[in-house]
Amino acid sequence: VFVGDLLDGRVPGRKHFDADSVRLDFLANLKSYVNHGLSVAESLFRPLSKAGVPLVCVSGNHDEYLEEIGLTAALVKELGGSARYLGGEGFIRVRTGRRGQAYTTKIYATHAYGGGRRAGGKVNNMQATYEWVDADVVLAGHVHDGDIRIIPAYSVPEKGTLSLIKTPRVMYRAPSFVQRAVEGSVAYSGKKSLPSTDEGLVYVRLDPQERRAVRYECEF
Repeated sequence: VFVGDLLDGRVPGRKHFDADSVRLDFLANLKSYVNHGLSVAESLFRPLSKAGVPLVCVSGNHDEYLEEIGLTAALVKELGGSARYLGGEGFIRVRTGRRGQAYTTKIYATHAYGGGRRAGGKVNNMQATYEWVDADVVLAGHVHDGDIRIIPAYSVPEKGTLSLIKTPRVMYRAPSFVQRAVEGSVAYSGKKSLPSTDEGLVYVRLDPQERRAVRYECEF
């Protein structure tokens, strides 16, 4: 599995292009440089292709700077045979073991990007639970901020047609029934200078058969 960033791919019009750091002869001969890079990459992957090793390629963000060329897709086309192009992401099934005792390993492949793409500390805390708990719903309290987050989990069946399975994963953070401020008293929230939190009740209607989950808020 190749996960992208085949060439640097910095060309005019892309956000990381810096005219002062790129030689003028590179700009004048861009097509030949790209073709050369493609040729070198093909020579690196060709032994795998000749040996019949399945090759799956995902494009990276540096490759996408060369949008007009479609670098990774062009590489897979040149290699042919068992090479496959997934685009930005995809699932792969690997079967091992003997007949009658075969195992299927599901792999999710993506180039991925940096940090800063998650919802925030309290939501992240619930979401991270799924790293070690195999459940459909996670319930939590403690932080007083009520929230329901429904995030679909994607997979593929171990056998049969390679089709996409979408299953909702529910994260329920129980809201608080404790008022932030009560006239004439200083409670825990006041002593700790905590902000106001959600009050009320929220719930989820879960349909396992349809693989669907919907948020609701009670009105009083």
